[in-house]
Amino acid sequence: MTSQKRSSTSTGPSPAHDTGVNTLTDTDTGLALITTETGSKYLIDLDARTVRRNPSSLIDGLAGDKKDLPLLAITNCTIGEPLQLSIGPADRAITRRTTRVVSIVPAP
Repeated sequence: MTSQKRSSTSTGPSPAHDTGVNTLTDTDTGLALITTETGSKYLIDLDARTVRRNPSSLIDGLAGDKKDLPLLAITNCTIGEPLQLSIGPADRAITRRTTRVVSIVPAP
């Protein structure tokens, strides 16, 4: 996974959540696992352009959970900010906005 590294002067989450990766962009490559503050996990395959949401047991499910959905764009994926994605077929795209991102890590 290519991504932007956190600078030593930036502020962010507690060290327990600090992976060294601050932002994921639409031009990055590889697999990334994004965790939000509710505990939901998003597996983003930047090469295949898909996203899969695995919701936390603490929240309600959404349409398309646990399925690979077309990823059209990453609008925002920065630690401490809401994840915002454009997903679905291009002619029926939706914007998915989450709670704040707490970690961005390479996925196996």
